Amino acid sequence: METIRGIEAIQTMRNMRYSGVHFTMHHLTWSETRQKTNGLRVVSKARLRPALPQEFSDNINPDELLPYYDIENEKDGMCHKVLIRKVAFPPDYKLKQVIWHEYN
Repeated sequence: METIRGIEAIQTMRNMRYSGVHFTMHHLTWSETRQKTNGLRVVSKARLRPALPQEFSDNINPDELLPYYDIENEKDGMCHKVLIRKVAFPPDYKLKQVIWHEYN
C-alpha cells in the first residue's frame, strides 16, 4: 500500500476545500469524555468544513482536530488528525496509508 505523510494529507485536504471534489478518509474514533473508542470510521465522501466554537473544549487543542462534512450521511464530523489511518484523493481515489511519525 502506498503511503502519505500526515501533514501532506492534511494540506491536500485543505487545498481541495473549495474545488467541489471530495476525499475518502478512514479514521479511528475517540471520545474525550468517555476515554473510549468506537473503532474505525470510514467516510467515503468528505470535505473539510469550518469548525464551530461550541465543538471545542478547554482540554483539547483545536489544532489537533479536523472538522469535516460527511457528504453521504449529510452530517458534520470531527476527528483527531493523528487518528487518520488512510486517505484517498482524486482522480483515482486509491487508498494511501497515513504516516504520522517517521523513524530513521
